[in-house]
Amino acid sequence: VILFTFSSCGNGDAGGGQTPSPGNASPDSYFVWEDESTKSVVTSLSAEGLQQKSIVFPASVTVVQYAGISETLESVAFANPDTQIQGMSFLSCTNLKSFTFPQNTVLVAENVLAYCEALEEIVIPDGVTTIEHDAFHGCTSLKKVKFGSSLELIDKDAFMGCSALESLEIPALKEIGRNAFRECSSLKSVSLPEGLEIIGDSAFYENTALESINLPQTLKTAGSSIFSFCSSLGQVEIPASLETAGYSAFDTLSLATKYRVKEGSYADLNYVDITGDRDGTQKEYY
Repeated sequence: VILFTFSSCGNGDAGGGQTPSPGNASPDSYFVWEDESTKSVVTSLSAEGLQQKSIVFPASVTVVQYAGISETLESVAFANPDTQIQGMSFLSCTNLKSFTFPQNTVLVAENVLAYCEALEEIVIPDGVTTIEHDAFHGCTSLKKVKFGSSLELIDKDAFMGCSALESLEIPALKEIGRNAFRECSSLKSVSLPEGLEIIGDSAFYENTALESINLPQTLKTAGSSIFSFCSSLGQVEIPASLETAGYSAFDTLSLATKYRVKEGSYADLNYVDITGDRDGTQKEYY
């Protein structure tokens, strides 16, 4: 069982909202409790709870095992800053627009908000180190993500199919998993931090609107087909720090893309295999 706790992101405010007071908590009847005497573990929302547009989990709640699939729910908040939420808890809550996170998040669990198709903005709190696989997969209205300063891993498929996402500014990160931002078709610009070492297979595959991305000088490992079908990407500067890369790692499949490499570097010595530019006409040195 994988758990995570959240920090604030209320009412669509990308800067995060205030933690709700216990007095604003939803009635106990909205929840199914593992133990009625402690009311600390929610096993799901009740039939009554699933019909509500807004839910505030009470301060007594330490663990949400599962919420349930709701087409009515629009807003979720937590009165307890240490509440832990297990994976898939809000999967396919298709009208969920606002998700206000408890403050002490360290891990975003797998599939926790996957296919929440109305969700437009999200804040990843500063304490988060890992966003697990498929956490926001298929959130097709998600336009803005504010990433925290302690992030180390964005796992596979985490933001796959977030087709409204327009830009990424990630202040801290060590690894991007395979398909993490695949098919984000509105994504135009990506800013990656120094300290990033690994980008997995197809991480930005078929981001057809992508125009600019910086690859940090700490990058050591690149998977295969990272930029396949990124046809708007005019230039890829491959850092001299690169030590290994998969087949066609940086190939956009566009003749308009220029590949900038440092002479004598790994990228230079393995240029054809990692770019697909067999006649060298797209190659530039820096």
